[in-house]
Amino acid sequence: MVRARLGAVAWPALVVTLITAGAFAQRVSLALGDGLPLGDGGMFYAVIEQIKAGGYRFPDYVSYNETEIPFAYSPLSFYAAAVLSDITGLDSLTILRFLPMIVSCLTIPAFYLMAKAILKREDVSLLATAFFATHASFAKLIMGGGLTRSFGLLFAILAIYHLYHLTRDDATPRRALLTALFMTLTVLSHPEMAWLVALFYAVILCAFTRSWRDLLYPIGVVLLCLALTAAWWGIVLERHGIEPYLGALDSGNANALTPLGLLAIPLSRRWLLPALLVASIYFGGRNVDFPEGIAVAILLGSATSWILPRLRFGDSEAPAGTRALRALGHAGAAVGVIFMAAIWLGQTNDAIGSWLGRPAGEADSFAWIKQMTSEESRFVVIADTDEWGYDHTGEWLPELTRRQSLTTVQGSEWLRGAEGYPAAKANYQSLRECVTEGTSCLEAWSPVQKVAYTHVYITKDVCCVALRESLAGTDGYALVYDGVGAQVYERLNPP
Repeated sequence: MVRARLGAVAWPALVVTLITAGAFAQRVSLALGDGLPLGDGGMFYAVIEQIKAGGYRFPDYVSYNETEIPFAYSPLSFYAAAVLSDITGLDSLTILRFLPMIVSCLTIPAFYLMAKAILKREDVSLLATAFFATHASFAKLIMGGGLTRSFGLLFAILAIYHLYHLTRDDATPRRALLTALFMTLTVLSHPEMAWLVALFYAVILCAFTRSWRDLLYPIGVVLLCLALTAAWWGIVLERHGIEPYLGALDSGNANALTPLGLLAIPLSRRWLLPALLVASIYFGGRNVDFPEGIAVAILLGSATSWILPRLRFGDSEAPAGTRALRALGHAGAAVGVIFMAAIWLGQTNDAIGSWLGRPAGEADSFAWIKQMTSEESRFVVIADTDEWGYDHTGEWLPELTRRQSLTTVQGSEWLRGAEGYPAAKANYQSLRECVTEGTSCLEAWSPVQKVAYTHVYITKDVCCVALRESLAGTDGYALVYDGVGAQVYERLNPP
């Protein structure tokens, strides 16, 4: 009835709107908290503030955690946040709280357009969109650090949508220009999302290209994208050379170049969707969950739309045994889809807890540190995680307190040598051993790092009980702050 009244055009738009509205409501509820952006984003906050302070001049370096970091990151989203902050009068922290969340919701209708182009059916595309909207990766989009990821994924999906039409059924100059435009916006938003587009582009080209003439537009799109982004990467190469990008490569990996990943290319000639999934699994880098989310959502939507109409006994004239076997098979398949959907939602809940969790009262802890400690203070941050990517406390403390954190890894991706990512990651991992070994481990760790810490910031989590007890029972440390979610110990006689 609803479909008949709304018409063939309006009802899919209504469903997509409802899916997007539900996602928006959930994400807003998560963004409302202690006044700080969700998850990470401390270094991005520093970038936005310095762009505004510099009159929108393209920075040579970004000052973060008492380190000068070459500004080689894709700049578009930082400038968008800075402009929005100045226009609205909202501070940069508020922009980082809500802008990534809003942009992440825009990826949902964009995904629907892409899914409809690939799957050719409204119902399948809507099911895939529902799966995509609830995929665990959205947690990484609505964080403060999701500023670049959300813009990058939005433009990447739109680029894939246009390149699919360009390759499949609309090889026209207009479509090529739109493809190049969104590819350019992707490159200027997030470097790994540009790799996502390139990976999916290769699979789609292999699926539909039948002659060398079919490659003229794709080659032209790539060349135009390089020309449109030259103003950015040309400045970076002139100022810093290739070193920042070599440092960035140290923080990722190249799974997409493995032989198994290359199987996606011949596979795509007959089975495009499985090929996209294989390619996404070997995407590499720290954001592999985005291409996986796209590919799996499309596959799950397609599988569900095939199974649901078949949940019946079938032909009434068939023998009873045949009808029973059919029903049993289809019911089993339906249970399988439900099981996969349950796993899907379970992973989403886990991602929300892992990526978006923050100790209680953290804003108050940071305010106390900024007011009551000297600017020369150097902090060791002990939080409830063994992975530096989840250590959002360690990323926000340097920027919100203006004190140095000796264990923060963020920013090292663009450096090399003793300050580069491998060294910073090893530094972080070696400190984690002290969580269960006590203050003697901290004392042994400090000289190795060649910098003496003056304070220990430790969260009140189950993981850190042993170290907190050791700090409380050691004469060389004094408890100077005891908050809701964290304690600060001062080292009485630092070398």
